[in-house]
Amino acid sequence: VGCRIEPGLACLGRFEGDEPLLAVATGGNRVLLHSSARVGGTAGPPRFLNLSCEVTSIQCARLDPRHPGRDILLVGSPSSLLAYDVHDNSDRFFVQVPEGVHTVAHGNLHNSQPALTFVGGNCSLQGFDAEGNESFWTVIGGTASSLAFCDADRDGRQELLVGSDDFEIRAFQSEESAFEITETEAISHLCPFPRHSSRFAYGLTNGTIGVYDGQTRVWRVKAKGQVLAMTVFDIDGDGEDELITGWSNGKLEARRHDDGEVVYRETLDCPISVLVTGDFRNAGVQELICCLASGEVRGYSSATSVSELGALGVATGGVPIANDTAFGTAAGRASPTSSAGQVMDAIKNAHRASSPKA
Repeated sequence: VGCRIEPGLACLGRFEGDEPLLAVATGGNRVLLHSSARVGGTAGPPRFLNLSCEVTSIQCARLDPRHPGRDILLVGSPSSLLAYDVHDNSDRFFVQVPEGVHTVAHGNLHNSQPALTFVGGNCSLQGFDAEGNESFWTVIGGTASSLAFCDADRDGRQELLVGSDDFEIRAFQSEESAFEITETEAISHLCPFPRHSSRFAYGLTNGTIGVYDGQTRVWRVKAKGQVLAMTVFDIDGDGEDELITGWSNGKLEARRHDDGEVVYRETLDCPISVLVTGDFRNAGVQELICCLASGEVRGYSSATSVSELGALGVATGGVPIANDTAFGTAAGRASPTSSAGQVMDAIKNAHRASSPKA
């Protein structure tokens, strides 16, 4: 993308309503909007949004019911939150947030209406409606570092999980926390598994990652380096999402959510700053988008055959679809020749002796 990508400061959205754009916070208080090459077409030139403040968090959400397919760009700073309509080139709202904006998430707290944009700051959690009116406020014990929605208590309604630097993961249904989980280090990441409503992954600043099901820890491992990015994606094509992590040492790793077994690992040339999923090439297929600190953007699709897995040298499950700064057509992919059952047999045989270790 032609600029350095800082950890966590990129998101993928349909800001124009039709074409996916990668929004990346760059130096000089600017946000780059990068378009992938359309299938059968060419990518347009990158665009920049000039801001008046440092970017501390970036996310997107669909705030306008009149345009349900259009994302609004949400930009946090040390003292404010901006909701920007890229299509109309106008501010949706701008609000002062004295406690700072370290992390942003949009959703329905315990199925309440309407959905709110939640921001985590210094010892505070605030929620704003689509017009920027504050509709929620509460105090947390530390500085918020990550937010995620998850039905942690299995009641059919989503709690808001808040990770903070005081080693706590708190679950909110209202202004009071429903429960707290104490970890061994500051929380850096939280990530839900949509196909398993009560399950979520977490990362700590000391290199520990793991998975909880509700308040019960399923597994955890500690690795060298620091986890900088986290998402979930079905990289081996088995119908179950794996936990995907990107590390300060360039390691890209996929682990099974139920036991932590590694199904894919490779080491890239520089730190991995952002991991997102979406149809970046506008081809109707969900892909894993890996953004490196150097500005390189790589894409991976789910493996669908043994031959695709073998093309990587081992039965790893990931199929690179691009490794430069603009996504194009998939290169070097083998034609599917095996059933899904054969794929999983190959993966299981290759990793049968594996255990959750770094």
